[in-house]
Amino acid sequence: MTTIDHPPLLLSAQAGQPVVIALDSMPGAGMLWQPPEAPAGCRLEVADSVPVGAGVGGPAQQRFVLTCGEPGERQLRFELKRPWEAKVQAVQPVVVQVR
Repeated sequence: MTTIDHPPLLLSAQAGQPVVIALDSMPGAGMLWQPPEAPAGCRLEVADSVPVGAGVGGPAQQRFVLTCGEPGERQLRFELKRPWEAKVQAVQPVVVQVR
């Protein structure tokens, strides 16, 4: 199985203001987005996971919060995988334009 490369998710934010990055996951199957290290001058926090639809073990939306103190373009690379496996199932690039 090959790694799925998603198209970049483009977001914008004001300097010092948080921006939410929401990514669809399958926690019931152990498939979770692994966040990258925060870019220099930024803070990246794991916010929460919200079920999407009904049923236990169904799809969810993982949310991360990025806050950057200075303007500029920030590029992040999230990886969808089971934490106990090395194989990355999907990659989600995120580009945040901080004004």
